[in-house]
Amino acid sequence: MASDSEQGYSPHNAPLPRGRGPIAVLVCHGMGQQAPFETLNDVADAICTEHLERGWKLVSRTCEQLRPEEEEPRTVDFIPSPQNPGQLLPVAELTLEENECQQEFHFYEAYWAPLTEGVVRLDEVLRYLLKAVWDGFWASIKGSFDRYAFGKRFTYPISRLTAMQLMIAFLTVASLLLLAISFFAIVGADAVIHAGFALPGVTLTIVNSLRSQLRLFLLFIGISLVAPLAGVVITKLSGDTQSKTVRLLGFILAFPVFLSIIIFGAAVLASWLSRGESDWMRHVPLPGIDELLPGWLAYMLFIVPGIGLIFVVRYFIVKYVGDVTAYVSANAVNRFWAVRQSIQDKVLGVARAVYCRKSSNKTEPMYHSIVVISHSLGSVVAYDTLNALVSLEESKADPNIRSVPERTRLLLTCGSPLNKIAFLFRFQAGGGKLPEWRELLNNYRQPLLLNHRYRPRRWINIWSYPDWISGKLSYYERPAEDPGDFKTWLNADAQPKAPPADLRIDNRPDAQAFIPLYEHTTYFRHKEFRKSVYEGIWE
Repeated sequence: MASDSEQGYSPHNAPLPRGRGPIAVLVCHGMGQQAPFETLNDVADAICTEHLERGWKLVSRTCEQLRPEEEEPRTVDFIPSPQNPGQLLPVAELTLEENECQQEFHFYEAYWAPLTEGVVRLDEVLRYLLKAVWDGFWASIKGSFDRYAFGKRFTYPISRLTAMQLMIAFLTVASLLLLAISFFAIVGADAVIHAGFALPGVTLTIVNSLRSQLRLFLLFIGISLVAPLAGVVITKLSGDTQSKTVRLLGFILAFPVFLSIIIFGAAVLASWLSRGESDWMRHVPLPGIDELLPGWLAYMLFIVPGIGLIFVVRYFIVKYVGDVTAYVSANAVNRFWAVRQSIQDKVLGVARAVYCRKSSNKTEPMYHSIVVISHSLGSVVAYDTLNALVSLEESKADPNIRSVPERTRLLLTCGSPLNKIAFLFRFQAGGGKLPEWRELLNNYRQPLLLNHRYRPRRWINIWSYPDWISGKLSYYERPAEDPGDFKTWLNADAQPKAPPADLRIDNRPDAQAFIPLYEHTTYFRHKEFRKSVYEGIWE
């Protein structure tokens, strides 16, 4: 494969005429999305909504309806999988009309969630996450790192704010771990006492110190959650979800949550180290709830919120971060290698079914325009899948796979961790020194990073600064001057959109996002997503 020689490669870009055959939409869901077709449903609804707002009409079809009670022309069909002819792949069909010209959309979902279910343990996720964040923090302090792209070695800058984000993430995860250990230590000590056994005085001192601090923590975390939740409700009711003031205010109001976790994590650590003598919170007056309520009820008000918080945190870490651990950490030889391969095989099988599906005359491909939409970790899977398809076409290993870049009308990634993976995970596996041969070989396994002509007609990446998992995909282009992620997101309304004739990645900040971390799950509900899909298809 040839590497890029010029930045401005002439792309395959022509406005798509209406009604020129069906458009295939391949959906790759993200981490933590466990329900089949959940993401496909969100994407199909978003595409339908945007077209209707732009004057299109829904068209009825004489097929079995996915939702018979509705008038919306959603239908279901099945095609055989090329890798397993006995397996049928469901296809959801949507037909829209503009100026008496009908356009069909065929939706496919590459569903891989069951392949990671129960594979990753909590301790593995915590070790992997803490190490990656810690290594990434020290890499960020240097301000830059080297990476091969387009067959050449480049030095890419790392924002100083990235170091702050990573340190906050590290301290938050470490503090949550300490708070959980302390909570179970208190519950265990209470069980021992209730069974009639005596505890040493030092142990009782530690337990009482931890108890007072954890009670305050649960109170403070509840109070600190009020502001961001109220902000979400107010902005939803007022309809003002895009102004610069709202974005900045919502972002700031969420920080007391992280601050409470980190401060109380440090407080319980001090109690453990000082054997209960260092009680930072003993001068903070607690509400006199113990005197007002029966003892068992006051104890339940401590236990139930604590267990609930631990359950939520564990669910988020295992279900969300666990998927990333299983897929991304397979760059080293470990037990997750087979999981990664099975995910890639699963998604590649669905993609080959789409790209190889024939029209009624059995000679031409059914889809001349294919849209790939991916979210979160699904964007990494989709990126790997397109690289695999281009490699198969270039090597002529599968004669049925033809014109992958030309037929891929749009690659849309949202909430993508690709930039984080480029330096935080894969680069860190090589230590402080760039492993040149490994990076060169990996570069040639990624045609989309090797030459712009292997890329889809358009690559749009939607990101938001409050979503710390996402980011601009600046490490997949040549280094360029950048005002920084925070300024770009804050001034999202003023950001110019890349022209359709440019094969470089069009990074678009989501102007409606303002709550840290929570916004990772909201892209499909926002206007930027719907508008980007429409523009990516038709412009």
